[in-house]
Amino acid sequence: MSFIDEIIRGAMERGEFDQLPGQGAPLSLNDERHVPEELRLAHKIMKDNEIVPDWIMSGKELEIEYKRLRAALKTASAAQKAALRDQVTAYNKRVLTHNLKLPPGVAHKPMLVIEK
Repeated sequence: MSFIDEIIRGAMERGEFDQLPGQGAPLSLNDERHVPEELRLAHKIMKDNEIVPDWIMSGKELEIEYKRLRAALKTASAAQKAALRDQVTAYNKRVLTHNLKLPPGVAHKPMLVIEK
């Protein structure tokens, strides 16, 4: 057990966490303090209708394509790599477009490089 865990466990045993405001109440999982006020209604409408932003959907598609291309490149001969070059170029263009759509703070998708 870490030092911090010991401090927390000791505080729990002494009852320092008893009678806190909200004790026993369910956690609110709809905390949108990080969302600007003017976007909260739009986020709620999207969530209620199970609509996902385009950049999330394209990100999932790119992850699948990335894994497929990496696996193909790993086992490909030189001639096969040349044939995959067009697919990798198309993938990299999609990655660039995707990365330009991302909101600040979201990690960019990596591009693929065919080793010679």
